[in-house]
Amino acid sequence: MWRSAARSGADLLWRAKCNTVLPVRRALADGSFLSEFAGAPARVVEYTLAESDEERYRLLSTLLDPLQAPAAELAALYHERWEIETAFDEIKTPDLVRQEIEGHMLAYYAVRHLLHAAAREAAEDPDRLSFVHAVRVVRRRIQNPAVPPLRHRKRALERAVRDEILEERVVSSRGQSKPRGVKRKMSKFKVGHRGPISREVHDWEPAIVIPAP
Repeated sequence: MWRSAARSGADLLWRAKCNTVLPVRRALADGSFLSEFAGAPARVVEYTLAESDEERYRLLSTLLDPLQAPAAELAALYHERWEIETAFDEIKTPDLVRQEIEGHMLAYYAVRHLLHAAAREAAEDPDRLSFVHAVRVVRRRIQNPAVPPLRHRKRALERAVRDEILEERVVSSRGQSKPRGVKRKMSKFKVGHRGPISREVHDWEPAIVIPAP
Protein backbone atom coordinates (compact mmCIF):
# COMPACT_ATOMS: atom_id res chain seq x y z
CA MET A 1 0.00 0.00 0.00
CA TRP A 2 2.86 2.36 0.82
CA ARG A 3 4.53 1.78 -2.55
CA SER A 4 1.26 2.19 -4.47
CA ALA A 5 0.38 5.42 -2.67
CA ALA A 6 3.90 6.82 -3.15
CA ARG A 7 3.80 6.06 -6.89
CA SER A 8 0.68 8.23 -7.17
CA GLY A 9 2.84 11.28 -6.41
CA ALA A 10 1.22 12.00 -3.04
CA ASP A 11 3.27 13.04 0.01
CA LEU A 12 2.70 10.40 2.67
CA LEU A 13 2.52 10.67 6.46
CA TRP A 14 1.54 7.36 8.03
CA ARG A 15 1.81 5.95 11.51
CA ALA A 16 4.06 2.87 11.81
CA LYS A 17 3.99 0.04 14.33
CA CYS A 18 6.53 0.27 17.13
CA ASN A 19 8.08 -3.05 16.12
CA THR A 20 8.62 -2.05 12.47
CA VAL A 21 12.32 -2.38 11.64
CA LEU A 22 13.50 1.07 10.53
CA PRO A 23 17.31 1.34 10.47
CA VAL A 24 18.79 4.79 11.16
CA ARG A 25 20.59 5.88 8.00
CA ARG A 26 21.14 9.49 9.01
CA ALA A 27 20.02 11.53 12.01
CA LEU A 28 18.56 14.96 11.22
CA ALA A 29 18.75 18.16 13.22
CA ASP A 30 15.02 18.28 14.01
CA GLY A 31 15.10 14.91 15.78
CA SER A 32 13.83 12.83 12.88
CA PHE A 33 16.01 10.43 10.90
CA LEU A 34 16.27 9.00 7.40
CA SER A 35 15.58 5.31 6.96
CA GLU A 36 14.16 2.80 4.46
CA PHE A 37 10.70 1.33 4.23
CA ALA A 38 9.23 -0.98 1.57
CA GLY A 39 12.43 -0.67 -0.45
CA ALA A 40 12.33 3.13 -0.66
CA PRO A 41 13.81 6.05 1.32
CA ALA A 42 11.62 7.25 4.18
CA ARG A 43 11.83 9.70 7.05
CA VAL A 44 10.92 8.66 10.58
CA VAL A 45 9.53 10.96 13.27
CA GLU A 46 9.37 9.53 16.80
CA TYR A 47 7.83 11.50 19.68
CA THR A 48 5.70 11.49 22.80
CA LEU A 49 3.13 13.97 24.09
CA ALA A 50 4.12 16.14 27.05
CA GLU A 51 0.92 15.44 28.98
CA SER A 52 1.15 11.68 28.44
CA ASP A 53 4.57 10.06 28.16
CA GLU A 54 3.22 6.50 28.13
CA GLU A 55 2.53 6.20 24.40
CA ARG A 56 5.30 6.60 21.84
CA TYR A 57 4.32 7.67 18.35
CA ARG A 58 6.23 6.71 15.22
CA LEU A 59 5.46 8.34 11.88
CA LEU A 60 6.73 7.54 8.39
CA SER A 61 6.89 10.19 5.68
CA THR A 62 8.05 10.56 2.09
CA LEU A 63 8.96 14.20 2.91
CA LEU A 64 12.69 13.75 3.43
CA ASP A 65 13.71 17.42 3.82
CA PRO A 66 13.37 18.65 7.44
CA LEU A 67 13.40 22.26 6.24
CA GLN A 68 10.41 21.63 4.01
CA ALA A 69 8.52 19.72 6.71
CA PRO A 70 9.89 19.98 10.28
CA ALA A 71 9.30 16.98 12.52
CA ALA A 72 7.12 18.87 15.02
CA GLU A 73 4.85 20.15 12.23
CA LEU A 74 4.43 16.64 10.81
CA ALA A 75 3.56 15.28 14.24
CA ALA A 76 0.99 18.04 14.79
CA LEU A 77 -0.55 17.42 11.36
CA TYR A 78 -0.93 13.72 12.17
CA HIS A 79 -3.12 14.57 15.15
CA GLU A 80 -5.09 17.22 13.27
CA ARG A 81 -6.03 14.68 10.60
CA TRP A 82 -8.43 13.09 13.10
CA GLU A 83 -10.64 16.15 12.70
CA ILE A 84 -12.07 14.39 9.63
CA GLU A 85 -14.06 12.26 12.10
CA THR A 86 -16.01 15.39 13.03
CA ALA A 87 -16.94 15.82 9.37
CA PHE A 88 -18.12 12.21 9.21
CA ASP A 89 -20.34 12.82 12.25
CA GLU A 90 -21.83 15.87 10.53
CA ILE A 91 -22.59 13.91 7.35
CA LYS A 92 -24.27 11.00 9.15
CA THR A 93 -27.29 12.92 10.40
CA PRO A 94 -30.42 10.91 11.32
CA ASP A 95 -32.21 12.00 8.13
CA LEU A 96 -29.37 10.79 5.94
CA VAL A 97 -29.13 7.51 7.85
CA ARG A 98 -32.84 6.89 7.27
CA GLN A 99 -32.43 7.81 3.61
CA GLU A 100 -29.57 5.32 3.27
CA ILE A 101 -31.57 2.54 4.93
CA GLU A 102 -34.59 3.26 2.71
CA GLY A 103 -32.32 3.13 -0.35
CA HIS A 104 -31.00 -0.29 0.68
CA MET A 105 -34.53 -1.56 1.31
CA LEU A 106 -35.74 -0.34 -2.08
CA ALA A 107 -32.79 -2.02 -3.81
CA TYR A 108 -33.46 -5.23 -1.86
CA TYR A 109 -37.14 -5.15 -2.85
CA ALA A 110 -36.22 -4.60 -6.53
CA VAL A 111 -33.91 -7.63 -6.57
CA ARG A 112 -36.47 -9.79 -4.76
CA HIS A 113 -39.15 -8.68 -7.26
CA LEU A 114 -36.92 -9.81 -10.15
CA LEU A 115 -36.26 -13.14 -8.41
CA HIS A 116 -39.98 -13.70 -7.88
CA ALA A 117 -40.86 -12.78 -11.48
CA ALA A 118 -38.14 -15.06 -12.88
CA ALA A 119 -39.19 -17.97 -10.65
CA ARG A 120 -42.87 -17.56 -11.49
CA GLU A 121 -42.18 -17.47 -15.21
CA ALA A 122 -40.07 -20.63 -15.00
CA ALA A 123 -42.50 -22.37 -12.61
CA GLU A 124 -39.64 -22.60 -10.14
CA ASP A 125 -39.52 -22.33 -6.35
CA PRO A 126 -38.02 -18.88 -5.54
CA ASP A 127 -35.94 -20.54 -2.79
CA ARG A 128 -33.96 -22.30 -5.53
CA LEU A 129 -32.72 -19.00 -6.98
CA SER A 130 -29.65 -17.28 -5.55
CA PHE A 131 -30.10 -13.77 -4.17
CA VAL A 132 -26.31 -13.11 -4.31
CA HIS A 133 -26.22 -14.23 -7.95
CA ALA A 134 -29.17 -11.96 -8.73
CA VAL A 135 -27.41 -8.94 -7.16
CA ARG A 136 -24.31 -9.63 -9.28
CA VAL A 137 -26.42 -9.94 -12.42
CA VAL A 138 -28.18 -6.61 -11.75
CA ARG A 139 -24.89 -4.82 -11.07
CA ARG A 140 -23.30 -6.20 -14.21
CA ARG A 141 -26.29 -5.38 -16.40
CA ILE A 142 -26.54 -1.82 -15.08
CA GLN A 143 -22.89 -1.19 -15.92
CA ASN A 144 -23.07 -2.91 -19.33
CA PRO A 145 -26.71 -3.24 -20.48
CA ALA A 146 -26.02 -4.68 -23.98
CA VAL A 147 -29.68 -4.16 -24.97
CA PRO A 148 -31.54 -2.70 -28.01
CA PRO A 149 -32.29 1.02 -28.55
CA LEU A 150 -33.80 3.20 -25.84
CA ARG A 151 -37.50 2.65 -26.66
CA HIS A 152 -37.10 -1.12 -26.04
CA ARG A 153 -34.41 -0.88 -23.39
CA LYS A 154 -36.43 -1.24 -20.18
CA ARG A 155 -38.31 -4.36 -21.25
CA ALA A 156 -35.27 -5.96 -22.89
CA LEU A 157 -33.05 -5.26 -19.88
CA GLU A 158 -35.55 -6.83 -17.49
CA ARG A 159 -35.87 -9.83 -19.80
CA ALA A 160 -32.09 -10.29 -19.94
CA VAL A 161 -31.77 -10.01 -16.15
CA ARG A 162 -34.48 -12.61 -15.56
CA ASP A 163 -32.91 -15.06 -18.00
CA GLU A 164 -29.52 -14.70 -16.38
CA ILE A 165 -30.94 -15.08 -12.87
CA LEU A 166 -32.41 -18.44 -13.92
CA GLU A 167 -28.98 -19.73 -14.96
CA GLU A 168 -27.98 -20.54 -11.38
CA ARG A 169 -29.71 -22.70 -8.78
CA VAL A 170 -29.05 -23.17 -5.08
CA VAL A 171 -30.17 -25.70 -2.48
CA SER A 172 -33.32 -24.45 -0.80
CA SER A 173 -32.85 -23.51 2.85
CA ARG A 174 -36.45 -24.46 3.65
CA GLY A 175 -36.58 -27.11 6.39
CA GLN A 176 -32.93 -26.71 7.41
CA SER A 177 -32.00 -26.23 11.06
CA LYS A 178 -28.85 -25.03 12.77
CA PRO A 179 -27.90 -24.82 16.47
CA ARG A 180 -27.82 -21.29 17.85
CA GLY A 181 -24.41 -19.80 18.50
CA VAL A 182 -22.94 -16.56 19.78
CA LYS A 183 -20.71 -14.54 17.51
CA ARG A 184 -17.88 -12.61 19.09
CA LYS A 185 -16.33 -9.64 17.41
CA MET A 186 -12.55 -9.88 17.38
CA SER A 187 -10.61 -6.65 17.71
CA LYS A 188 -7.07 -5.72 18.67
CA PHE A 189 -8.29 -2.52 20.35
CA LYS A 190 -9.14 -2.28 24.03
CA VAL A 191 -12.77 -1.91 25.03
CA GLY A 192 -13.61 1.76 25.46
CA HIS A 193 -15.36 2.79 28.67
CA ARG A 194 -18.13 5.31 28.51
CA GLY A 195 -17.61 8.44 30.52
CA PRO A 196 -17.73 12.22 30.32
CA ILE A 197 -16.27 13.67 27.13
CA SER A 198 -13.25 15.88 27.67
CA ARG A 199 -13.69 19.34 26.18
CA GLU A 200 -10.02 20.22 26.61
CA VAL A 201 -8.57 21.77 23.45
CA HIS A 202 -5.05 20.65 22.54
CA ASP A 203 -2.47 22.77 20.82
CA TRP A 204 -0.54 19.80 19.47
CA GLU A 205 2.79 21.32 18.47
CA PRO A 206 3.85 22.59 21.94
CA ALA A 207 2.82 19.23 23.47
CA ILE A 208 5.00 17.15 21.14
CA VAL A 209 8.34 16.00 22.57
CA ILE A 210 10.87 14.74 20.01
CA PRO A 211 13.98 13.14 21.55
CA ALA A 212 17.35 14.57 20.59
CA PRO A 213 19.12 12.69 17.75
